[in-house]
Amino acid sequence: GAQAQDVFSFGSMTGITVNANSLANSSNGQVIANLTNANGTLLISFVNNGTIPTTAYVNQILQGIKYSNASGDPPASVNLQYIFNGGPAYGGADLSNYYTTVNISQVNTAPTSWLASRKATCFSSLSNAHTSSEW
Repeated sequence: GAQAQDVFSFGSMTGITVNANSLANSSNGQVIANLTNANGTLLISFVNNGTIPTTAYVNQILQGIKYSNASGDPPASVNLQYIFNGGPAYGGADLSNYYTTVNISQVNTAPTSWLASRKATCFSSLSNAHTSSEW
């Protein structure tokens, strides 16, 4: 199931602007889709607010989805479920239900030293007093 460490975002999309809770037509600002993105679940609800969500828009949005895992110790892979729902025209029924496996490459980020920057500041501050201190 969905985990809070599952993080979804969007890559660059031509003609589409990503806002906090929506995707909009870049040229006129009209919303193409509403977004809910929380706790490892991304919900995209396409709407017609003046810009019809054409097949080209829908394909570009779906191809623009990016996944990352925010865990300090992520699993080697995750199995993501995606569902296409027909909305009111189809009685809200799920039309398609798919799964895909995403392999995760762990990145070993070197730690940064807060102490090293504080030590340098301390030496700088104390240099006028002709004293120094080792931490």
